[in-house]
Amino acid sequence: MTNTADTRTLVVKTLLQSDLSSLGKLLNSQAVMAVENTDVWIRYNSEDEHAVNVASCLTGRRFRLLDNNLLVPLGSTVATERLPKLEWQGLAQVLQFRLPMAALSGRLTAPQLPQLKLIRGGVERPAAAGVYSLEELLDWVVAAPQFRLQKLAACVSEREVLVFGNPLPPIACKFLCLEGRLLTPAGMTWYPRISAGQVLEHFDVAADQIFLWTNNEQWSTIPTEYVRPLRRASIRAFVDKQWA
Repeated sequence: MTNTADTRTLVVKTLLQSDLSSLGKLLNSQAVMAVENTDVWIRYNSEDEHAVNVASCLTGRRFRLLDNNLLVPLGSTVATERLPKLEWQGLAQVLQFRLPMAALSGRLTAPQLPQLKLIRGGVERPAAAGVYSLEELLDWVVAAPQFRLQKLAACVSEREVLVFGNPLPPIACKFLCLEGRLLTPAGMTWYPRISAGQVLEHFDVAADQIFLWTNNEQWSTIPTEYVRPLRRASIRAFVDKQWA
């Protein structure tokens, strides 16, 4: 790719523990993303005004990319580092969500925190949520009485639905326990033992987000506004859109 004075390839380098939910605003752009160790790289074109505007709000270092993979900080004329060899992917592939859907199982992990993990055990707690297959949940929703649906809320991803409520739909799912705004698999506890508040603070989870951590140490942030009353019409419409 050849850079000119008018068209430049731009790069943002940020940290894995940053508020990655803000990257969802880039899904409508041509930006691509790569993960390397504890760093996240975002690459986009200077002519993509949407990507430029969103990227300017991300916490990280910004560069202009030269043909020889040298990186020049914006506002400077001297290269300070070289772009490593990366596997670039579309943001939708990495983040696994489409606005206004929530990322139920983001692929981004936290290798920089090997000491923080979930293990079997802890105080037994009732499940407050579950991750369901979209197709299986649809079958249940169609047949369930209305009063059962009134007690449930959900947010939908491409093939899964995160459902909150009591009682939960009586079909196979991945049961989750909720502590404040922290969702963890049922039957698991933190090692070392820390509170939900400390986990949210450690990952700098915004006040309007739910933090979901899965068995394989993958995590997602889910804006609370995406959790809405479970309705037959909304689930059907979403399935019809997916299968169209």
